[in-house]
Amino acid sequence: MRSYAAFNHLQGDNADGDRGDCGIVCCADVLNQFGVRLQEDDVIRHATGCHELHVVAGRPDQSGWTLPAEQAAILSDYGVPARAGQDQSTEQLALAVQHGHGVIAMVNAGVLWSDPRVLGHGQANHAVTVTGIARDPFDGALQGFYVNDSGTGESGLFVSAHLMTTAFEHTGGFCVVTDGAHAVREAV
Repeated sequence: MRSYAAFNHLQGDNADGDRGDCGIVCCADVLNQFGVRLQEDDVIRHATGCHELHVVAGRPDQSGWTLPAEQAAILSDYGVPARAGQDQSTEQLALAVQHGHGVIAMVNAGVLWSDPRVLGHGQANHAVTVTGIARDPFDGALQGFYVNDSGTGESGLFVSAHLMTTAFEHTGGFCVVTDGAHAVREAV
């Protein structure tokens, strides 16, 4: 959704300088979609106090990360109940977005960015906020997703269904989906 582009920014904008906090930025993004106005630093402080944030001493590049269950807890802590899931398909992800739920998808950054330096072992190693989908107007086939990516700072980035299948579904299909839908939505 185009209006959600403003909720994204390049991760690492926090007092501790944690740069591995893509999940935190996604949580702030989703919370803002639901009208809970927060910045990255607000969510970092909260997650630190609730032990929902992982820090590697002396390594801000590897600090600030969260697991899907912790992201769901953070959203719930702020009054937006959510659940973590795994083994989800791209079609299940698309339906959640289509029905107005806030969605965070765990992807492999190397696949998403076509950058072998961040492939790791092929596991999910990055979180993005899914803000919209594209379907073929004639047969309804899923064409792709629009994501806010705090790793690159890109908002409303189109990711083809094929690429999302490889980056998301083939790396475990881990995601966080809000229980409720947004009060006001744009058409997808």
